[in-house]
Amino acid sequence: MTIREDEIIASLATFFREHPRVSLGPGDDAALIVEIPGREIAISIDSSYEDVHFTLDTLTLREIGHRALAGALSDLAAVGAEPLTFLVDIQLPRRLASRAPEIYEGMEELMNAFCVSPCGGNLSRGDKLGLSVVVVGEVTRGKAISRGGVQPGDLLVITGDIGRVRGWLLAEELGLSRSYEPWLRRLREKFARPWPALRQIQRLAMDVNLHAAIDISDGLGVDSWRLALASEVELVIDPEQLPIDDSVRMIAERAKRPPWEIALESGEEYEVLFAISPEDEPKLSRLNFPATVVGRAREGRADSRIIVNGTEKSLSSLGYDHFAG
Repeated sequence: MTIREDEIIASLATFFREHPRVSLGPGDDAALIVEIPGREIAISIDSSYEDVHFTLDTLTLREIGHRALAGALSDLAAVGAEPLTFLVDIQLPRRLASRAPEIYEGMEELMNAFCVSPCGGNLSRGDKLGLSVVVVGEVTRGKAISRGGVQPGDLLVITGDIGRVRGWLLAEELGLSRSYEPWLRRLREKFARPWPALRQIQRLAMDVNLHAAIDISDGLGVDSWRLALASEVELVIDPEQLPIDDSVRMIAERAKRPPWEIALESGEEYEVLFAISPEDEPKLSRLNFPATVVGRAREGRADSRIIVNGTEKSLSSLGYDHFAG
């Protein structure tokens, strides 16, 4: 049975929810957002493409939708913004046309958690599935967090744990992904349903002066290097302090690789790395979510480094690069 483009668009428009800041939603040529004095608009985009970021035999359409929105919202988390709405561009193969609503169904848990819904988008046919999510948020004027504020002496802190996404990919490479052992399910949980650290960063910003931040989308290694470049400081990561889940240690043992290496190269984690003054460290213990000190900034050449067995090495190439290899 064939389905028309207008029918697909109509089915997706049902996911829009009324929002006091969105005065015109799906069905028109553009959405309208009500401006509030003293607030700045934050906009970001994140894309996911079949056979680049995912395959249809390892993720469901709902999981693909969830991951796409989580990745875009994570960018807002890193700048300390509150999400308002989002738009989705879908490149849809004909064979999946009738199943397009499943993509949005996968986004619903995040939509409900952060009070957002799609105010519009674009639909086109393609040979492979592709999603681009544009998120729109806002932040109090002058309060946005950038990548460029790390100061020598600052502590580097990360939300949550890292390594499970790369750990799951290793499990697939080793032929372990069809097992139902709990530790493997824990690896896949973060790969399939990551959760952006929006509320964590907003909570931190209430009590702590966040000097800079970056979301972990390509791996803590390369992303910390990007933070160092933006701030023109040298960052030193301590491998012994990385928040590594036991499931990552188990896959590391089977892959015969050090857990810290898996953690540093693990992309699409959607945690946030941020910098604070040492004086603010005691406040971390009063949080109701994990935030771990993993390193320190110092004067020096803009770089991110790790010390292993007494030897320092750069982290600039440890992570995901679309055009490497």
